[in-house]
Amino acid sequence: MRIEKTGIGAGGHDFGEWPNVLRIFIGTPSSPLPTGNRTVVSEDTITVIETNIDDMNPQIYEHLLDVLFKAGCLDAYLTQVIMKKGRPAVKLTVLCDNVRREALAKIILTETSSIGLRYYEAARRVMERETKILNTKFGKVRFKRARLGNEIIKSSPEYEDCRKIARQLDLPLIEVMKRMLNAESP
Repeated sequence: MRIEKTGIGAGGHDFGEWPNVLRIFIGTPSSPLPTGNRTVVSEDTITVIETNIDDMNPQIYEHLLDVLFKAGCLDAYLTQVIMKKGRPAVKLTVLCDNVRREALAKIILTETSSIGLRYYEAARRVMERETKILNTKFGKVRFKRARLGNEIIKSSPEYEDCRKIARQLDLPLIEVMKRMLNAESP
């Protein structure tokens, strides 16, 4: 933060074991962190919810992920793990804003065989994102862009748009995606 004022004062009560002194800093949040001539756009705190599942029909995971995304999770993914006694399991990890933690925890506990979960806060830094529609030789394609300040750092064609083109033109999806990446810079 940018410190604007500071103050210090002593109270009239004697606590014996520690001083009765207060120091205060008043300020405003500083601008985003500089990184050379770039700027990190956003830093915030999210909640990470995890549970290990070793006794559930794997067909349920697709439904579970759909429900979690519809309920507003930022991301959800599955990781293969080995638990005690060498049992294979799946670790479900869900990223969410702190407001949605309880609702998503309830979904996990009701939609899976899990009887417990853990959660913790994590810091995250994200670049500014935008979607831009570009005219390509295949037609209009959405490109996802990520920026640091005014500079575009990453750009990629939207998967679903590439998939649709691949089906329409009977081309391999990987070929369509490669052509999009080699197309004129968006």
